[in-house]
Amino acid sequence: YIGPLAAGMRWLPKCKGIAGGIILAGFGLSSLLFNMVQTMFINPDNKRPHSLSNKYFTDPTLLDMVPYSFLVIGCIYAAVLAFSSLLICNPPEDEHEIELPDKVTDVERVAASSS
Repeated sequence: YIGPLAAGMRWLPKCKGIAGGIILAGFGLSSLLFNMVQTMFINPDNKRPHSLSNKYFTDPTLLDMVPYSFLVIGCIYAAVLAFSSLLICNPPEDEHEIELPDKVTDVERVAASSS
């Protein structure tokens, strides 16, 4: 959690809030995505509990899918984390800092100086 945040803020020191916000939004969106993936594995037909007062499932076919879904989703998490950990790095120290315009009118000046 802290590794991507620290690396993102080092890459964009003038926009630490934007970098942190984008990274945290990615964490939140992954929770939303994997909630649907878990439901697809465990309860693909969207069956409801047998009684409304008891909100727990008693269907053996659904309950048997829970350990399998933990295994599959754990493997997906491990693969994504292993790949993404290779992409996290600090910016090189010898290169100049990325110059971002302070105002909209400075965009032309920055574009002219880079050409």
